[in-house]
Amino acid sequence: MTMTTEKTERFEHALLTGGLWGLIAKYSFPSVTSMVGISLYILADTYFIANGIGELALASLNIAMPIYAVIGCMGNMIGVGGATVFAIAREVGDRRTRDEVFTLCIGTVLAFGVALSLLGLFFSREISLVMGASPETLPYTDTYLRVLLIFAPAFVANNVLTAFVRNDGAPNLAMASMLGGVVFNIIFDYILIYIVGWGMFGAIIATCFSPIVGMAIISIHFLRRANTFRLRRARPSGAILLRVIRGGAATFVTEIATGIVVLLFNFKLLALLGDLGVAAYGAIANLSYVVISIFNGMGQGIQPIVSTNYGAGQLDRCNRTMRNAAIAAFAVSLLLAGAILAFPQEIIALFNKDDNVKLAQIAERGIVIYFTCLLFCGVNIVTAAWYQAMLMSRAAILISMTRGLLGVIVGLSVLPRLFGATGIWMTAPFADMLGTVAVVLLVLHERDKKSRSSPGQPFP
Repeated sequence: MTMTTEKTERFEHALLTGGLWGLIAKYSFPSVTSMVGISLYILADTYFIANGIGELALASLNIAMPIYAVIGCMGNMIGVGGATVFAIAREVGDRRTRDEVFTLCIGTVLAFGVALSLLGLFFSREISLVMGASPETLPYTDTYLRVLLIFAPAFVANNVLTAFVRNDGAPNLAMASMLGGVVFNIIFDYILIYIVGWGMFGAIIATCFSPIVGMAIISIHFLRRANTFRLRRARPSGAILLRVIRGGAATFVTEIATGIVVLLFNFKLLALLGDLGVAAYGAIANLSYVVISIFNGMGQGIQPIVSTNYGAGQLDRCNRTMRNAAIAAFAVSLLLAGAILAFPQEIIALFNKDDNVKLAQIAERGIVIYFTCLLFCGVNIVTAAWYQAMLMSRAAILISMTRGLLGVIVGLSVLPRLFGATGIWMTAPFADMLGTVAVVLLVLHERDKKSRSSPGQPFP
């Protein structure tokens, strides 16, 4: 028996028999750190752009954010979905499928990334205009999007490698790779914006080289030959790709909805408050991206535990993992809500270089209302991740669609008519309240199914 095989068996045994609270902490902490690291790419840009360039550049960054979300959601959908299929296949001893899943995932995201690179090279200006750039913000937006799209292959490939390495018994290395990219981004944001004076171009260059740094760190897993998967020559398989998409569909919906939501918010704010409203939302949206990444990280943290136990038929451990994760998510929600709602002025001041009083008033009012969504969103996101980890994609998508998109569309259509600009900020908690309703209905439905079927059926 090789050292790698022995290590893999110890890793699987721990997931199947270890204490669940300890496992959740062990896997959630690196995953949360990694996901927060990804979100900090943009938050660092937000801070340095706001203070080093100005409010028009900050508004431009927010206009470009939906494209960043599209890149991230594709990488995470294939990464999380592929890693889920990989973990389940490992429990039935299917080495060939594991390799084919990895190969298919890498090939898929690279093809997607190259397509985006071509769009960035030839159509970045047109994309900027479609996204809502005004004549004042267009130069900044065009610069940011052009470089971001050219480097899309690096972002999506990094997401896939991180997800697979996390499921291959190396969550701390996955975390280290993401943190390495974040540190690089922060240092070079400062250097390229403040010292070199490259402005918006410097900000996006620092961001785009960060996933390359992350991949260099994560390559240690392969150089040590600690990996239990590899690239394998194989024909593309529609059946495997469908399973991967099912496994990552809720992640895709959550993240693509984030981009659409930012776009919808921007259009509504432009109509009611102009570029200043978009700049104010830029600070709130980027902070929201960090907060949501914490819960996405918790969801990705329980995925190896749930998928491995599901593949081994230990459904009771899957159920108990969900209960524990929901409790942890709600506790974290309360802590985050308390911190944000207690210091709105101090948070907004970080992104208000010119001490614009009107911008501060808009943002401070918005942040207090917007982040009451924290009372609901943590449990919603973790529950969707739990369903996704067992390839129960319909339930996961229902939760993600309700809280991430449908609720927002309804809220933005109705609430601003009733409450003006305040209604825009009320949309976020309204959408997550609807998401919680979807979770409750699913729980009641599963409870009814469980009472009429086998006792081992997954049930939150």
